[in-house]
Amino acid sequence: MQTKTFTELLKQIKTLTPSQKEKLQSTLQHIDREEKVASIIDTTKSCPYCSSKSYQKWGARSGLQRYRCTHCHRTFNALTGTPLARLRHKEV
Repeated sequence: MQTKTFTELLKQIKTLTPSQKEKLQSTLQHIDREEKVASIIDTTKSCPYCSSKSYQKWGARSGLQRYRCTHCHRTFNALTGTPLARLRHKEV
């Protein structure tokens, strides 16, 4: 974001109502939590099923990149095989 645009945004924040400020704060916290989870489980090194290091991108689902193993042809994402897999509300 350009510095001028960011400065204008900061000026507009001062004009928000208390409920709008609360919603903005909640949204920023939600984004921060999602970024923390993504950074912890950021990289996929190998297929969680056959341990092959040969895989390709295979679309995206729920904001997560999916991959397809070129050896066993199964699909997975960075959360497959972790405690966060299959959770519906990962941000919580």
